[in-house]
Amino acid sequence: MTGLRRGEALALRWSDVDLDAGTASVRRTVALIKVKGHGERMVFGPPKSGRPRVIDLDAQMVAVLRAHRLHRATLSLSLVRDEALVLARADGGVLHPERVSRTFQIASGLRAPPSAKMRCRRFGFTICATFMQPFSWPQASRSKWCLNGSATPRR
Repeated sequence: MTGLRRGEALALRWSDVDLDAGTASVRRTVALIKVKGHGERMVFGPPKSGRPRVIDLDAQMVAVLRAHRLHRATLSLSLVRDEALVLARADGGVLHPERVSRTFQIASGLRAPPSAKMRCRRFGFTICATFMQPFSWPQASRSKWCLNGSATPRR
């Protein structure tokens, strides 16, 4: 709701957030670099626009960030220092951008959890168990997977 890109949100540090003023300064982004044969690594760099910007945070977002900071402080004070990432793993490390997107898609119902697909070898179809809320599969895979808990024959 703030207009932050995924990499910008993951690179946000507590020093960039002013909860009293209700603003956040976007100064950097984190990107996933994949090199064939060498794996992947995450690197920090300037925002996509190349320039820092300040965004406004509404009262609800400020309240959520205050609660988040308080919770992180109960885990370890190093997680709420100025140089610490706002959105980070439990050890303070950078979250994997693709895993964050996948988790968001699953939570919002845009993608099925990995355990939701069960293959029935005897009858040649796949059953999808619907968890919490319905989901649908992309058009290209409708012939192979099911929609909203139903079963469809495999082609």
